[in-house]
Amino acid sequence: MATFLIERNLPGASDLTPEQLRDIAATSVAAEFGPETANS
Repeated sequence: MATFLIERNLPGASDLTPEQLRDIAATSVAAEFGPETANS
């Protein structure tokens, strides 16, 4: 399976926990490609 890196600006990201960043990333993937993709 191909792996992609999606870059974007996220002001305040350095103040977020790893769990919060993971949730944001999963939400972004689900919104773009569908919820089944975020869990792969």
